[in-house]
Amino acid sequence: MKVILCALALILVLGAAPASLADGTDYSVPARFVLPWKCGESYRLTWDPQGHWASGKATGIAWDFSMPEGTPLLAPFSGRAVFLSDTRPLETNYGHYVEIVDETGQWLVRLAHLQEPGSGERYVRTGDSIGASGASGFVSAHLHLELLARSGSAWARPDLGALEQVFGIPMQEMVEGALVGPDRCLTPLALAGPVEARQSPSPSGADVWLDVPLYNQTAETVNLSLVQLSLYSLEGDVALAEASGEWIVPAGSGSVISLSIVPPASGSWYVGRVTWQSDAGYGGAPARGSFEVTSPAVALIALAGSGAVLQVGDRPAFTAWVENRSDAPLDVDEFVLEGLRPDGTLWQARSNHPIAVRAGEMLPVDMHSDDAVRQAGYWQLLSLHYRRDGHLQRFARLDGEIAVYGPQLVASSFTLYRSPESAHVLMRIENIGTDIADPDALEVWGWKPNGESVIARILRVAPIEAGQGALVRLAVPLEAVEGTWRFVEAGYWLRGEYVSIPLPGQPALATSATGPDDAEPAPVQAQPVLSPLR
Repeated sequence: MKVILCALALILVLGAAPASLADGTDYSVPARFVLPWKCGESYRLTWDPQGHWASGKATGIAWDFSMPEGTPLLAPFSGRAVFLSDTRPLETNYGHYVEIVDETGQWLVRLAHLQEPGSGERYVRTGDSIGASGASGFVSAHLHLELLARSGSAWARPDLGALEQVFGIPMQEMVEGALVGPDRCLTPLALAGPVEARQSPSPSGADVWLDVPLYNQTAETVNLSLVQLSLYSLEGDVALAEASGEWIVPAGSGSVISLSIVPPASGSWYVGRVTWQSDAGYGGAPARGSFEVTSPAVALIALAGSGAVLQVGDRPAFTAWVENRSDAPLDVDEFVLEGLRPDGTLWQARSNHPIAVRAGEMLPVDMHSDDAVRQAGYWQLLSLHYRRDGHLQRFARLDGEIAVYGPQLVASSFTLYRSPESAHVLMRIENIGTDIADPDALEVWGWKPNGESVIARILRVAPIEAGQGALVRLAVPLEAVEGTWRFVEAGYWLRGEYVSIPLPGQPALATSATGPDDAEPAPVQAQPVLSPLR
């Protein structure tokens, strides 16, 4: 059952003051941090920073690693460690976690979902035990590793583009699917030479076979089960080649392991690293090798859009004229245009159906975004791709942008207080768009302790100028339902369409039965403002 409550509102116009990183942040420091697990161990990176941001699951630069429960965790640097527990009643939260501030005072690393709770704070040195991985705050075991930089008295997201290495690993190797482990470890295997491509140049969209020469430096046979190569191009592309199997590397001898990949773009590709797993544990080393991929058969002739200027609420649409310059037909599953939103997250426009391009034919391809634009600012156009046999192949780079005008409201703070009969919400909203925001209604919704949803709605909201903010106060009757009330999301109605406003955290309020003697309102300490975790 959904309950809609009309609420009174108090709106105060304020100047918006977005936070930013202070000048002089030393981005070379995180390169000297070490991975927080032992030598001989590697773990698969399962979720990258962009995925966390797109889902609103991290404040800083965050990575998730698939990790068995109980894996020992070590301090990645020397500094002050604070052990905490996240008790917010959300579907996912940090669980037991530790935050470590380095000795410069400018960088913080958060490790979440630990197995056991800790308390207090203490100084730790690099390599000291800080606990074990677990599944606290989540449904399955993994490690959430997050990096933040100081911004005044707060911690903020660092500039991802300014980081060249983190934890001793080049940033181009910290991609989803990568096996990540420390390099500064003795391993039984070593590279016996460069990684060689069997054919170079290789046709675009075809498998490239790569031979990896490994040498066993010990007197014991090593049984390999997995080999992975990280590849990169000078244009910023990254890719992983991986093979699983059963390979034997005899003592004092070598073996060549072969694996293949369909590179996602043409041009020059370079081998950055080889990683392996064996009965002797994890190993890895920087690697050498390169190969060429020829230009794709399809070429972009022209691109037209629904306009260089859009309004918030519009749906981008594009027409690309493409030509098959080969002497063979090209059947693709779909065409995809990719770009970046103003907040740095990826967006796509797609054709959503198979297309056949005959040899020598030029034809128009219509692509559209399934979602309306909700962020004001400049939307970048990055690249055009076609998908074939499950592989996405880039055939054109784009250098353009779409200006999106209109209002955009965000919530910068959310505080809860309670009286005997009501929850009092004080929320700061800011218009970070380009036009005045004149919403038809503003609302906050969440869950009662009994699982019913509840919405507090303001039917009349004073217009908010671009660059200005407002404090909104709502009173939500608590009724007689005992337990924890959770507030999940805010949103507003604009020209008949609902636009969500993610909350800075998901605050909760515990309630109990109130009697007639409860006369005076009593403020309740709001939950800490944290981003929900995957």
